[in-house]
Amino acid sequence: MMMQCLLSSLTEKCFGKISNDHKSYTIDGVESASLLFKLLMSTSIVDTRARTYQLCTSLDNLDNYMGTVSSNIELFNLHVRDAHEGLLARGQKIDHLVMKIFKGYKAASDNSFVEYITKKEEDFMEGKDFTADELMQLALNKYTMRKENGEWGAPSIEQEQITALSLELSKVKAANNTGV
Repeated sequence: MMMQCLLSSLTEKCFGKISNDHKSYTIDGVESASLLFKLLMSTSIVDTRARTYQLCTSLDNLDNYMGTVSSNIELFNLHVRDAHEGLLARGQKIDHLVMKIFKGYKAASDNSFVEYITKKEEDFMEGKDFTADELMQLALNKYTMRKENGEWGAPSIEQEQITALSLELSKVKAANNTGV
């Protein structure tokens, strides 16, 4: 009865993971509920540890993740929340989450946003407290405002000056090459 109870409680995905391990819960052709339970527990622990490692790694590499979402702060925040909630659900403590988020935000492609975040990071380092949720809300507000104003990703004044100087230099080179 215990064997039937265990098997009927499995999801299709879980059953797929153990279906090839029939030998590990069978003795002399007889299925053992105790061995099946042991297999289920060992499988779930491995999955949990692997997923925990993956979630920790994703929070450690938020700066790289920012590039994969093309500096979309809304998607970035969802990723952080998913990883954070996943770790909390597994009973894991997340050290320095706010600092990890700052690191990720500073990899954004919008210079004005990065300056804003750098200022918030300085405030944080000087003693102003932000929770991860508060910081993500501030960043999302800034992102949304800049997107709505058509400013997100716009070149900085310095970048515009460099572009203008490059254009002038190209004109001078072209004039020198034609002998004018």
